[in-house]
Formats: sequence, C-alpha cells, structure tokens
Amino acid sequence: MSDTPEKQDHAKGFLGFVERAGNKLPDPVFIFLFLLVVLVIISVITSLTGLTATLSDQVLGGMSDKNKTRFAIGEDGVIPAISLLSPDNIQRLWTEMPATFTHFHPLGYVLVVMLGAGVAERTGRGAVVCATQPSRRRFWHSSSWDSVCEEFAAARTALSLAFARQQLLS
Repeated sequence: MSDTPEKQDHAKGFLGFVERAGNKLPDPVFIFLFLLVVLVIISVITSLTGLTATLSDQVLGGMSDKNKTRFAIGEDGVIPAISLLSPDNIQRLWTEMPATFTHFHPLGYVLVVMLGAGVAERTGRGAVVCATQPSRRRFWHSSSWDSVCEEFAAARTALSLAFARQQLLS
C-alpha cells in the first residue's frame, strides 16, 4: 500500500455526475455565443440551399397580411429560408431593437440599475456614501464592508434613476 491517502470523491452517483459534467462546461456567455454562431451558420446554409417550409391553411387563415408580407410567406403558404446575415435582417435588427427593449419592461429596469451601479462605481460615489455612514460599519463588522457598501450605494442610485425614469415616462 502507498503512504498517500486516496482522494475521496464526495460526489457520487447521479448528482456527482451532474456536478462533474457541469464543471466541465464553459461559461454560459460563451455557450450562448457559440449557439448564436451555430444558428447564424445554419441560417446561411439553409438560405443558400433554398430550403422552404409550408404552413397549413389553418395557420395561414389566422395570420394577418402584414405578417405574411414581413415573413415573405407566399400565397401557397411557403416560407423560404432567409439568412440572418441578409441586409434586410440586419436592418430589422437595428430598427426593431429599441422597440424590443422598450416593450420588455423588466429589461429596462435591469439596464437602468446596471447603468446606475456602473456610474456610482466609476465616479466614486459609492465609496463617499460608505465613508459618510460609519455607524453601519460598526454594525456589519465585515472585512468586505467597503464592497457591500459600494454595491448598496450603487443599487440605491440606480433605483432612484429608475424611479426618475418612470416619472418622466408617465
């Protein structure tokens, strides 16, 4: 027998497998970007090969003429594959993106909070707020109090910006 103790694998069974497999995965951002690139490549290939899809009469009956025109659906219900890199799709991306952002209200608040947190962090306002509130420092007794206080101040600034934005829009 060897003198070194064996390395014990604490995670066994199905959950251990899930944990080991999850640890091997790349960051979710890179997974998203990889899938986005794959989707664009698939759209270009299907467009170049001329693939089409046919809609049933039931689906066509419930669709407006505006949507039929927008998605290039013919009278017979055939939809041609269109590349995501086509000039029309790139133009649609840039012209409809603001509407997408403004019609999904939670995203607007998240973006405002992120903007406020970034502004508070870069301008040093979060540190100033923390320095002017020493009573909270004694309460927390934490070595990471400065980062907690900066995040709190940034969130407070972002929420006030979100409230101001809400008041301006209404």
